[in-house]
Amino acid sequence: MIHEEFAELVGIAQARQYNLLSKKGSDYTQGLDRLSNFKLVAEEIGTTPEQVLWVYLAKHLFALRRYVREGRVESEPLQDRIDDAINYLHLLEGLIRDQADVLFSPSPAPVWVVPDAGGRRVS
Repeated sequence: MIHEEFAELVGIAQARQYNLLSKKGSDYTQGLDRLSNFKLVAEEIGTTPEQVLWVYLAKHLFALRRYVREGRVESEPLQDRIDDAINYLHLLEGLIRDQADVLFSPSPAPVWVVPDAGGRRVS
């Protein structure tokens, strides 16, 4: 895969993942706290929000491991598993930053470059 094709793949994937994160977020958020689902479940079962998230993420990682080892997935398309796993990592960063922002170095403002189907920049 050449650089331009890979850049298009990443841009399209990021847009898809962001849309999925936004869509699912409304189902799992209570009030203004985007991470409330993890916190509520953690409180309910006596663990941490990060551990709850890890269980959710592990489900997707195990399915991806199966694909890597056996070349197949069963219940959800591979792309959906990848998108969900990446989004869980963003949510994990949110949980960590919520508690201890000092673990992260300052980052520049994000630059979203989302190509259209023809690879042209649209945002």
